[in-house]
Amino acid sequence: MEVLKVQGLKVWFPVRKGLLDVLLGRQEFVRAVDGVSFNVSRGETFCLVGESGCGKTTTARAIMMLIDRGDVRGGKVLFKPREEVLSEIKKLQPSAIVDSGYVDVLATRGQANKLIRREIQLIFQDPFGSINPRMRVYDVVEEPLIIHGIGSREEREEAVAKALEAVKLSASDFMYRFPHQLSGGQRQRVAIARTLVLNPSLLLADEPVSMLDVSIRAEILQVLDELKKTRGMSVIFITHDIALARYICDRIGVMYLGKIVEIARADEIVENPKHPYTKALISAVPDVVPENRKVLRNVPIKGEVPSAVRIPVGCRFRPRCVAFDENPGIQEKCRKEEPGLLRVGEEHYSACWLN
Repeated sequence: MEVLKVQGLKVWFPVRKGLLDVLLGRQEFVRAVDGVSFNVSRGETFCLVGESGCGKTTTARAIMMLIDRGDVRGGKVLFKPREEVLSEIKKLQPSAIVDSGYVDVLATRGQANKLIRREIQLIFQDPFGSINPRMRVYDVVEEPLIIHGIGSREEREEAVAKALEAVKLSASDFMYRFPHQLSGGQRQRVAIARTLVLNPSLLLADEPVSMLDVSIRAEILQVLDELKKTRGMSVIFITHDIALARYICDRIGVMYLGKIVEIARADEIVENPKHPYTKALISAVPDVVPENRKVLRNVPIKGEVPSAVRIPVGCRFRPRCVAFDENPGIQEKCRKEEPGLLRVGEEHYSACWLN
């Protein structure tokens, strides 16, 4: 059963212009997310993969409602909360409920919005910047409970201790330390505990291990995997490392310039990529045993990523696509029409006219 449906999500940020441009209506937008659609099933780990600036984090922030609603230019984010939460939202804002018990996240207001935020939590990329250095670990983890008015002082203390133990931190040793007394991995575990204390249904993890040493990364990923299995959470894992995504995710969506260009099960997308951009990403992953590679090395890619303000007409990957130069018969279509996600296999979709 799908817990989240993202349908045609668009997030455009206005570019600041001079007075004359404003008077003449010359408004331009950074099309950070430009029609992203995907579903996440209950208990599934879904990965968004792509290079920096492709729109991964903006997609997560839009799902979490951390973006000005005016910048969301289209699309829907439909979320299926727990039954008790759904019944509360029906009382508070019945207009936000759509068919089959899904809530239109972007339409929620007030207390209904607060209930949804309790169900969807986000782990930020930087544990140094996402934790207040003046607060003790106990206060950091307890704060979400206070914001949502959950439990008495004793109940909150017990919940904080359980959340810390869940991420393999001894409550008696770490509860009253300050962030500067923790290592990078311990800080990130505290950040994870802060999200888990509300027992969310959906966890958004925005590159949670990119700033950590390799040895600590393995520990954090193991903690996340154990928590997903024991609590039945769904996870959206954001990363630029497609090799990492293969081993921790059930499905992968590859993003390029604000859109998903390929989506499939993790093993399928690594072993049998269809989109030229996905092939280039995989070819860049180092491997100490080249014979194990099923994709040719050094798949070429040209130039730089185009500006998100002036996205190319037609296929947005065309200016960098070597396959475009090698296939004259398809060039006119690539120049004029932007491909949607076309089915190329079982649960495998690619946005490329060459498929």
